Amino acid sequence: MKEVIGQTQTDRRGLGSTTAKWWSKTEGKEKRDMIKDEIRNKEDSTRVQKAVQQPQQGQWTNRDTAIQRSLTWNDICHMVPLKISFLIRSVYDLLPSNANLVR
Repeated sequence: MKEVIGQTQTDRRGLGSTTAKWWSKTEGKEKRDMIKDEIRNKEDSTRVQKAVQQPQQGQWTNRDTAIQRSLTWNDICHMVPLKISFLIRSVYDLLPSNANLVR
Protein backbone atom coordinates (compact mmCIF):
# COMPACT_ATOMS: atom_id res chain seq x y z
CA MET A 1 0.00 0.00 0.00
CA LYS A 2 2.88 2.34 0.71
CA GLU A 3 4.15 1.93 -2.84
CA VAL A 4 0.76 2.89 -4.24
CA ILE A 5 0.47 5.98 -2.03
CA GLY A 6 4.11 6.97 -2.35
CA GLN A 7 6.34 8.70 0.16
CA THR A 8 4.44 11.02 2.49
CA GLN A 9 5.68 13.68 4.85
CA THR A 10 5.26 12.71 8.50
CA ASP A 11 7.28 15.36 10.29
CA ARG A 12 8.94 18.75 9.75
CA ARG A 13 11.94 17.54 7.77
CA GLY A 14 10.22 17.94 4.43
CA LEU A 15 9.81 15.82 1.32
CA GLY A 16 12.88 14.08 -0.02
CA SER A 17 14.88 14.31 3.20
CA THR A 18 14.50 10.58 3.89
CA THR A 19 14.86 7.61 1.62
CA ALA A 20 12.07 5.07 1.45
CA LYS A 21 12.53 1.32 1.00
CA TRP A 22 10.19 -0.04 -1.63
CA TRP A 23 8.84 -3.58 -1.36
CA SER A 24 9.21 -4.31 -5.05
CA LYS A 25 12.88 -3.28 -5.14
CA THR A 26 14.11 -5.30 -2.14
CA GLU A 27 15.12 -8.92 -1.91
CA GLY A 28 16.02 -11.57 0.63
CA LYS A 29 16.84 -10.50 4.17
CA GLU A 30 15.91 -6.86 3.59
CA LYS A 31 12.42 -7.89 2.49
CA ARG A 32 12.02 -10.12 5.59
CA ASP A 33 13.19 -7.23 7.78
CA MET A 34 10.57 -4.98 6.19
CA ILE A 35 7.88 -7.55 7.01
CA LYS A 36 9.07 -7.81 10.60
CA ASP A 37 9.07 -4.01 10.97
CA GLU A 38 5.54 -3.73 9.59
CA ILE A 39 4.22 -6.41 11.93
CA ARG A 40 6.06 -4.89 14.90
CA ASN A 41 4.65 -1.41 14.14
CA LYS A 42 1.13 -2.79 13.80
CA GLU A 43 1.39 -4.69 17.10
CA ASP A 44 2.79 -1.61 18.86
CA SER A 45 -0.09 0.53 17.65
CA THR A 46 -2.56 -2.16 18.77
CA ARG A 47 -0.98 -2.21 22.25
CA VAL A 48 -1.18 1.58 22.50
CA GLN A 49 -4.85 1.55 21.48
CA LYS A 50 -5.60 -1.12 24.07
CA ALA A 51 -3.79 0.82 26.82
CA VAL A 52 -5.75 3.98 26.02
CA GLN A 53 -9.05 2.11 26.18
CA GLN A 54 -8.50 0.69 29.67
CA PRO A 55 -10.50 2.97 31.95
CA GLN A 56 -9.40 1.33 35.17
CA GLN A 57 -5.71 2.12 34.72
CA GLY A 58 -6.19 5.62 33.34
CA GLN A 59 -8.88 6.73 35.77
CA TRP A 60 -6.43 8.43 38.14
CA THR A 61 -5.95 11.15 35.50
CA ASN A 62 -9.55 12.35 36.00
CA ARG A 63 -9.19 14.01 39.38
CA ASP A 64 -11.99 16.50 38.74
CA THR A 65 -14.60 13.74 39.21
CA ALA A 66 -13.30 12.74 42.64
CA ILE A 67 -15.36 13.69 45.67
CA GLN A 68 -13.35 15.67 48.19
CA ARG A 69 -13.57 14.23 51.68
CA SER A 70 -11.44 14.97 54.69
CA LEU A 71 -10.50 11.93 56.73
CA THR A 72 -8.22 12.19 59.69
CA TRP A 73 -6.06 9.40 61.07
CA ASN A 74 -8.23 9.42 64.17
CA ASP A 75 -11.29 8.69 62.01
CA ILE A 76 -9.49 5.85 60.23
CA CYS A 77 -8.26 4.28 63.49
CA HIS A 78 -11.80 4.13 64.89
CA MET A 79 -13.36 2.56 61.77
CA VAL A 80 -14.38 -1.04 61.38
CA PRO A 81 -11.91 -2.91 59.09
CA LEU A 82 -14.67 -3.77 56.60
CA LYS A 83 -15.56 -0.11 56.29
CA ILE A 84 -11.92 0.76 55.60
CA SER A 85 -11.81 -1.96 52.96
CA PHE A 86 -14.99 -0.59 51.38
CA LEU A 87 -13.59 2.95 51.31
CA ILE A 88 -10.34 1.86 49.68
CA ARG A 89 -12.13 -0.24 47.06
CA SER A 90 -14.57 2.58 46.32
CA VAL A 91 -11.75 5.09 45.84
CA TYR A 92 -10.03 2.83 43.32
CA ASP A 93 -13.34 1.74 41.70
CA LEU A 94 -12.86 -1.91 42.60
CA LEU A 95 -16.33 -2.54 43.99
CA PRO A 96 -18.32 -5.29 42.24
CA SER A 97 -20.57 -2.93 40.30
CA ASN A 98 -22.22 -3.98 37.03
CA ALA A 99 -19.58 -2.18 34.95
CA ASN A 100 -16.71 -3.78 36.86
CA LEU A 101 -18.28 -7.22 36.69
CA VAL A 102 -18.64 -6.91 32.90
CA ARG A 103 -15.00 -5.84 32.63
